[in-house]
Amino acid sequence: MEKMLVIDIGTTRLKVASVNEKGEIENIISKNLPKKTASEQNPKHWIEGAIELIKNLTEKEEDPKFCSIALTGNMHALLTVNKDGETLFDAWLWNDLRASKECEFLKKEYGEEIKEKFFNPVIPGFPLPKLLYLKKNNPETFESIYKILQPKDFVAFHLCGEIFTDFTDASGTLMFNLKKRDWDREFLLDLNLNPSILPEVVPSYQKIGILRKEIAKATRLREGTPVVIGAGDLATASLGSNVDEDTLVFVLGTAGQILTVNRELSEILQNKIFAFLFADPEYYLYLGTVPAGGYSFEWFSKVLSEDIVEIFKRAESANPESKLLYLPFIQGTGTPHMRYEPLGAFLNISDEDSNPEFCRALVEGVVFALKESSDILENLSRKNKLVLQSLVSKIPLIQEILFSLYNRKKEIYLSNQKEASIIGGAVLGAVGAGIYDSISKAQENMVSMEKLEYTVKKGGEIKVLKRFDEYKRMVKILNMQEGDEE
Repeated sequence: MEKMLVIDIGTTRLKVASVNEKGEIENIISKNLPKKTASEQNPKHWIEGAIELIKNLTEKEEDPKFCSIALTGNMHALLTVNKDGETLFDAWLWNDLRASKECEFLKKEYGEEIKEKFFNPVIPGFPLPKLLYLKKNNPETFESIYKILQPKDFVAFHLCGEIFTDFTDASGTLMFNLKKRDWDREFLLDLNLNPSILPEVVPSYQKIGILRKEIAKATRLREGTPVVIGAGDLATASLGSNVDEDTLVFVLGTAGQILTVNRELSEILQNKIFAFLFADPEYYLYLGTVPAGGYSFEWFSKVLSEDIVEIFKRAESANPESKLLYLPFIQGTGTPHMRYEPLGAFLNISDEDSNPEFCRALVEGVVFALKESSDILENLSRKNKLVLQSLVSKIPLIQEILFSLYNRKKEIYLSNQKEASIIGGAVLGAVGAGIYDSISKAQENMVSMEKLEYTVKKGGEIKVLKRFDEYKRMVKILNMQEGDEE
C-alpha cells in the first residue's frame, strides 16, 4: 500500500505523519514550536524540527518509503528570503497586528480597487500591509528581499531546492487577483513593490521537485522522493473534512474557524467573510473566524493558573441560569465585524457568578462568535451538514452547545480521522503522486465521517439560544460604539 509523508507547520506545533492511501494515519509525531512572541517564529525551527521529526518517524516505519512528501501550514505570514534562501528576519505570522497604519493607508487610497481585485478586507494579518510596514520601517531589509514565501513553501524549498507557492496561500496575501488568478502586477507596481519577489503559483497537488540528497541522508527518506507543494492549513483542514457546498466545517485551533466552499465568488459576503482559492480549483474557500478561538482557553488557563482541561470540567458545573457572557475578542473580532484591536470582555457579571460560570461563558463565547459567521455563510446556500474538527471533536460540552445553537436543523458529523489538515495534505500528496486522478476521488477513498446523535440536557437549548441572542445584542452595541455602520 502506498504512503504519503505529510508535514504540517502549525502556529504552535509542528507535525509529521505517515498516511496510507486509505487515509489511515500509520504514524504521527509532533513537537511544540518555540516562539519569540505570540506572532513571530524563527523559520529555522521549522526546518530543524521537521528533520528531527522525520528521522524519528522513519525509525518507527518498517519501510520508510513514501510516494510523495506533501506540505501544509499556517497562512498569511510575511516570510522573506534572500537569494541564498536565507531568512532576513523571523516570520511575522497571521496574528501579527503591527501594520495597522498601513491598513488605514490602503483603505483610504485603494479601498475600492482592493475590494474589486482581492475580495477580502484590508487587515493587519495579511502579508501586503506587513510588507508595506517593512518597506517603511526597515528599508535596507526590504531591499534585500528575493522572494516572499509562506511557511509550507519555505520548508518545501529546503526539501527540494525549488521555490513555489500554491493558489490557496497566494490568494491569502492581498496581492493575488482572485478573479484573474494571478499576481496583480499593475497594483503592486503602483505601490512601488516589485512583482518579482512573489513566487510562481502552482496547483496544490503539483509536484515541484524531488528530495535533496542531504535531506534524505539526514532523515532516512529515499533520495528523489517527489515533493508536492500542498496547501494552506485552512484548505487542507477543509479537504480532510469532506467540505462541499452543502457542508460547514467547524474548527478550533489557535484561532476558531468556520469553513465552506462555493463555485461562485459572492459579493454579498464582502467585508463580512474571507474568501480564498481552494485546493480544488473549481471552488472558492470561504472563512469565518475569531482570531483567539482556541487561544482564549490557553489565555484563561494562564489567568486562573489551571490546566485547560480543568476549564472544561468547571464549565460543566456552571449554573445554567447564569447570564454571563464572554466576547472572545482579545486579539480582535475577526468575522463578521472585522475589527483587529483588543476588544475582549466578560459581560453581565453577577455576584452569583464564580469560576464555573466564567469558564462556561468562555466556551460559549467562542462558539457564539463562530455561529455568527455561520449564519452569514448560509447566505451562499443552505448548509445541511456540520463537520466538527480539532478541539471541537474532542470536547462534549462544545458539541452540546452546538446542538443547542443549530437546534436539530443540521446533520452533525465527526471525522473518523482526528487530524483534518494532515489528511487533507495526504489527499494532495496522493493526487500529486498519481495514486488518484482527482481530489474528489482521493477524498472518496481517504476521508470518512461518523454522524452524531443530538444530546442536549432538558431545557438547555432554550437557555443557550437566549444567551446567544443576548451575545449578538451586546456585540451590536459594542460595534455601534466603535462606529460600525452595521
